[in-house]
Amino acid sequence: MVQQYRRGERRIAPAKLISFGFALVIFIGSVLLSLPVAVAGGGYNRYIDALFTATSAVCVTGLVVVDTGTFYSLFGQGVIISLIQIGGLGIITVASIYAFLFRRRIGLKERLVMKEALNMESLGGIVRLVKSVLLTTFVLEGIGAVLLTLTLTDYFNLGKSIYYGFFHAVSAFCNAGFDVFGPEFYPYCSVIPFQNDWRVLCIIALMITLGGLGYPVLFDIRKEKNFRCLSLHSKLVLVTSAVLVLGGTLVFLLIEHFGVMSRMGPVEAVVNSLFLSITPRTAGYTSVDIAKLAPSSILILMFLMFVGASPVSTGGGIKTVTFAVLVMAVYSRIKGKTETEAFRRRIESTSLYQALTVTMLAGGLVALAIIVLTLSSHFDTIRLMFEAFSAFGTVGLSTGITPDLNTASKVVLIILMFAGRVGPLTVAFALLEREGKDQVKYPRGNVIIG
Repeated sequence: MVQQYRRGERRIAPAKLISFGFALVIFIGSVLLSLPVAVAGGGYNRYIDALFTATSAVCVTGLVVVDTGTFYSLFGQGVIISLIQIGGLGIITVASIYAFLFRRRIGLKERLVMKEALNMESLGGIVRLVKSVLLTTFVLEGIGAVLLTLTLTDYFNLGKSIYYGFFHAVSAFCNAGFDVFGPEFYPYCSVIPFQNDWRVLCIIALMITLGGLGYPVLFDIRKEKNFRCLSLHSKLVLVTSAVLVLGGTLVFLLIEHFGVMSRMGPVEAVVNSLFLSITPRTAGYTSVDIAKLAPSSILILMFLMFVGASPVSTGGGIKTVTFAVLVMAVYSRIKGKTETEAFRRRIESTSLYQALTVTMLAGGLVALAIIVLTLSSHFDTIRLMFEAFSAFGTVGLSTGITPDLNTASKVVLIILMFAGRVGPLTVAFALLEREGKDQVKYPRGNVIIG
């Protein structure tokens, strides 16, 4: 995949090729969504809105400027769910498409990235790995679709139940957050109409969780079936995810007890608090009106959206392992240890440096975007901050201002969604590209910290 050229010729890095692949899929999707056949009743769709929707779908975000169920036709919804599936599979899909279409063998460096990212024991078996990922994805989505269909028959006829079950199972597993319930209830309703039905919320929450854990963790669990035998990566993912979800559930239950959940029974309040804690892990569905949440709940949601899902999953954010490595580094330092440790394993300094790099770049990008949004939009800062964190974390939650944003603000969110989805992948390739190159070692110098 890495092409070397002689003097005067360019060398194209794999990271650029993969970024181009995502951009190409987004462009094709935006063109299809701008066609009259994609709009209900053959109406008109502005290209910026089509581009925004396509980016949101491929980057599995869920932010929308028009209601998916009422604005787009069946053809348009089919395009969106296809983009979601491609975006959810992410690196596997893009790398495979590149290798198969251009008939190029995946090189050693790319295999090393995929080996480490997917926790493979050897460099071989890429095709077999792709088949495993596809099979796992389609099986889990199929199970989710069946469960949702059976549940939704209490609300709709069989035909609609099957369609809604399939669409929302794929959208939930890919952590996209798109919904098409608008024609049945009201535009931009998400799953709020089902806030008292624990079955719907639990099925969608389970799909979100499975999609957000990451393929290496799913494969590791299937292989070992014992927490003690799992890899360090899987342990960090599971423990960090559990702490964030359970902690978020408890906090939301306490804060919103007299807020949006004041009229709910004990069971409904717990289920909705759990759902509200899971969905910012880049899913985008909501069972309560985000705009009515307390300011403290909004801030907690921003934090959860920034952390996001886990590596090599269908979600975004800086990732749970990144957050866990930083926390363990601080904890180890407080304990007086010179190295970062977790579960009786030593975490390499390169992983810590990568975690710091990803977090700093992500924080800087989001901060810059917030500044631009405040300059280009008239909405209050908290709401714009929420949109920025939601876009970068590829979450899709919104306080309701997305459809009313101007073109400049939409472009900012498009860039954030693209960076949030492609960024970590690009950084991984770029870091590996630089390994092995001669580096100058300067004399040591001391600085004062704190």
